[in-house]
Amino acid sequence: MSEKILKTLDDLYPDAIRKTKGRVSKIERLSTLNSYHKAWGVVRKTPEVMVKLGRSDVKDFPHIKAIADYISRNGKLALEDKDGNLYQGKDEYGEILKNWRTQNEIPEQDEGKSFARRIILSMPKGTDEKSFESACRLWARDCLGDYDYLMTFHFEYSDKKTTHPHCHILLSTLGKDKKRLHLTNIERAVLREHFAVCLNRFGIRANCTTRFVRGRTQRPATQQEFNAAKRFKANKERAQVYAIAKKRKKTELTNNQQARIHEASEAIRQGKDIPDHPAIKKLKKKRGDLLNKAKTAAGELLQSQNPVHQELGQRMSHFYKNLEPVESQQQKIVRVFNEQKAERIRRMQAMKKRKKEQGNAR
Repeated sequence: MSEKILKTLDDLYPDAIRKTKGRVSKIERLSTLNSYHKAWGVVRKTPEVMVKLGRSDVKDFPHIKAIADYISRNGKLALEDKDGNLYQGKDEYGEILKNWRTQNEIPEQDEGKSFARRIILSMPKGTDEKSFESACRLWARDCLGDYDYLMTFHFEYSDKKTTHPHCHILLSTLGKDKKRLHLTNIERAVLREHFAVCLNRFGIRANCTTRFVRGRTQRPATQQEFNAAKRFKANKERAQVYAIAKKRKKTELTNNQQARIHEASEAIRQGKDIPDHPAIKKLKKKRGDLLNKAKTAAGELLQSQNPVHQELGQRMSHFYKNLEPVESQQQKIVRVFNEQKAERIRRMQAMKKRKKEQGNAR
């Protein structure tokens, strides 16, 4: 592959590792995906990895013990340490936690300093479980080797609440040198990308790109909104509860959700479009830059003599020409409503026309 093609792809899908001023980070020893792999992953819609790095808010021993009980489902699932040793039951892993408390002087009550954090590694339903376990162990050894941790796996056969394979890690954030783990945004991106490398190494197709380069501009649901949505099994049930709650002046929806619904309903009632918020204007500008980079990269690939590169160029052109518009959730609600309304009107007019033609024929 020519350097020109690689450069255009690197501009579109940049490397997660970037050296900071005069500082060489430990993350630079980790493997990342190249831009060519990412490009194929985007156009093929390869599953994206999920690495959730919890906040450093575990500041006392009871909290650490509660997390261990939760991820082990109160001792039903075995916990595994960095050396591969298994601990079955609360008594066994409780001894490990007591060792952490002694070594790191973890208090019984919050004194302001963090001593642990949770990490979740996840992939979609249908992922090979044995390969997933191997990839998670490799990732933990590569990325967390300087710290103590306990990990376990939740699969459908072992946990009734689980719908997709995921790995829980309880990480002690105080290293052997007594320095606390601190992760920059760049380091977080590298950790996520290295998980994709580990999965691919064990035969699981995985990609790691940002939501924006895949055309996703609407922010994902917050944990609070996700939990609220889980309370209802269907949209119809959610609508009924919301209608009842509205009459009672009390709702299960968050304040942000209520504000968005109100803005969209007012726009529909008045027959007006919602003007772009400043954030949407900024995103539209960024989308224009993204499309220019994608067009350049696809053009270089199409000029290649390699048929595989030409196919990638064609698929990239098609993918980026069919991205969803940049809009807020409120604007999308109004747009979809107007499109459905226009479609109903079109069908009614077509029906009237057919009836009129049938009447003239008689």
